[in-house]
Amino acid sequence: MAFIKIFGIRHHGAGSSRRLLEALEQFQPDVLALELPAESTQLLPQILHAKVIAPIAFLYYQLDNPDRSIYLPLAKFSPEYQAIQYTAQKNIACVPIDLPAAVSLVSSNFSNDPEAALSNYQKKITGDPIAFLAKKAGYTDSERWWETHFEQWTDHEKLFDFIQDFMAELRNQSFGLDDEETLIREQYMRQCLRKLLKQKYKRIAVVCGAWHGPVLTREFIEKQSAEKIKDLKSYQIACCIIPWSYKNMSLNNGYSAGIISPIWHEALFENSKMASSGFLVHAVHQMRQEGMEISPAAAIEAERLANMLALLREIPVPGIDELLQSCLTVFNVGNSESLDRIKEKLLCGSVQGSVDLGKESLPFIRIFKNILKQLRLNRFWKEDGPEILELDLRKEKHLEISRFLNYTQLVHLNWAREKEIESKVLGNFHEHWQFEWHADLEISLVRIALYGNTLQEVSRKFIASELEKNTPWFQLAKYLVHALKADLQELLPLLTVRIQSIVINHSDVLQLSTLIRPLLSGLEYGSIHKIDTNFIKNVLDQLLPKLLINLPDAVKFIDNDRSLKLLEVIPVVQLFFDKFKNHEYSNLWKEQAVLMVQDELTHPRIQGKLWNVLLERQHIPWNQFVDYMKFQFSQTSDIPKSALWFEGFIHNQSVFYLMHPEILQCLDDWIQSLEEDPFNKYLPLMRRVFESIAASERRRILSQLKQNSNPNESGNPMKLKLDLKRQNLLEQILEKY
Repeated sequence: MAFIKIFGIRHHGAGSSRRLLEALEQFQPDVLALELPAESTQLLPQILHAKVIAPIAFLYYQLDNPDRSIYLPLAKFSPEYQAIQYTAQKNIACVPIDLPAAVSLVSSNFSNDPEAALSNYQKKITGDPIAFLAKKAGYTDSERWWETHFEQWTDHEKLFDFIQDFMAELRNQSFGLDDEETLIREQYMRQCLRKLLKQKYKRIAVVCGAWHGPVLTREFIEKQSAEKIKDLKSYQIACCIIPWSYKNMSLNNGYSAGIISPIWHEALFENSKMASSGFLVHAVHQMRQEGMEISPAAAIEAERLANMLALLREIPVPGIDELLQSCLTVFNVGNSESLDRIKEKLLCGSVQGSVDLGKESLPFIRIFKNILKQLRLNRFWKEDGPEILELDLRKEKHLEISRFLNYTQLVHLNWAREKEIESKVLGNFHEHWQFEWHADLEISLVRIALYGNTLQEVSRKFIASELEKNTPWFQLAKYLVHALKADLQELLPLLTVRIQSIVINHSDVLQLSTLIRPLLSGLEYGSIHKIDTNFIKNVLDQLLPKLLINLPDAVKFIDNDRSLKLLEVIPVVQLFFDKFKNHEYSNLWKEQAVLMVQDELTHPRIQGKLWNVLLERQHIPWNQFVDYMKFQFSQTSDIPKSALWFEGFIHNQSVFYLMHPEILQCLDDWIQSLEEDPFNKYLPLMRRVFESIAASERRRILSQLKQNSNPNESGNPMKLKLDLKRQNLLEQILEKY
């Protein structure tokens, strides 16, 4: 008579993996039934390939709609991964028994609600049985409870029987009900086990999530011999193995069966007795990389403290909480916020799996990798550290590379970014791209590949999904430019229509202004490369007049926070008209700028900025500016308004206009006239203003002040004088820059 042995495990549980291997060795099964989708059969041999390094994930996706997909991650310490390795070593069959992914991907298959009759108490059991048990035991963290009671268990012979009894009692309390998908999955698993029983296997090991164990026993299977699975719809799917990372396996990345610290679970699996030491060695390496000086003695002391914390909390060995607390205390990282800054590196490290994404992978990935090879970009894809590639777009090959790199920018593959270069130095046909490959890019590539099977299909579906979201306006304009530079003509109408709709239906000056810079970039690119950019010109023809007409009212009656944001609008608008001096709206912009300068209701920060812009382009006479400065900083002036005006005037600008003796004299008179209270109140603002000025320019101001403090040509000293002690102190500070 065949015997079925249930091994209820916790997904990604290192303790479950260790105990499972020992229990399987003792049980000596002749077949192993594993909780994986039925389609996984073709993937199991691939795991054994030398080029496959965990962590990995099984990916199941719908062929005609690849973004419908299921990921099942596996790490070296995952019980399922070790079970597959065990069957290969023992040369026994490994049979996936879970419901096919082709069925699981059809959500309409599970529209009923068998749990409707359950009480809230019972729904808490079925919703998360581990969390339910943890709460009953006084734990707020279910992972912590499971690790304490099961992951560090030492008796493998009794562990799985104990887990089975626990779950059986919970299922009794919930009357064996659950959500419909779970119940159908369990029906399917029982069907698979019946088939194995008919094949004359004598010792059947079932490795599954602990919750399913009680309903997969031989006794339960025989009791439910008449059960039938309802008719289920299915999709045509494909599946493959993809690389995964510890970062993606952690709980804070949204995977429901994730764990807090994959690094800790790896240490538990590799050597449970030395797990604390292994984790702390990893922590020391990570902290040293962050510039912290951690001695070996400190690591030893941290382990002692972790052991003491475990003793006080009456747990057999330290867990991740004790280890993190000991790191915070012993390594002198400052405070919990300092630890949080590097917490992800401590918990997840930079561990990344490896899979040869070749013939078995998604079609998009094969196309992508072929393009890398054709354009000779392979070395940039796998190199560590940033690299630079210089392109001359007059060369056809370089133009193809530029189009491809803009494509990667469009679909958010954060591998390459274009660096701004001085057009006067190399000409407008040159681009510099900086590459920085990191392990998660392989996972990002898979995520992008789920949008479709070709580059065009992926970009079209990606943009369609972005248009359905609340995507920032400037990002839509960037998409438009990347689509233009990538020569994806079919995307241009979609994006243009959406941006035009935004311009027509909204009047927020701050938001509208964010569209200008990327649209300007697209306009310049089209002009240089003789590409039709009328669609961008049409958008700007609608955008600019609306922006310019609404701007004077937008800068009135606003608070200081809003004024800081609007301060960025002026240079963006001016940048456009500097590039296109003869544009039809140039005069309108000049008129509106003068209007805002003269309107006393314009926020002083904006006024100051506009004065600088108009003065630099000689739209306002110098003598008029000097007269205004004297008035603005007279002793009877509004102190807060004058301070804000000055901040706006200097904002991101050269101090050229401050070098004039009359201007310096004017400012000095104003500062000396301030009473103590207003001086102390506005000193931080003035300090912030001058901190934004380059050290070289501050030295120029100091030099000018020295000259002004000397006698003039007539032999009479200037009114402006400097305190010698403060002057020397200032020179010492500037010398440090």
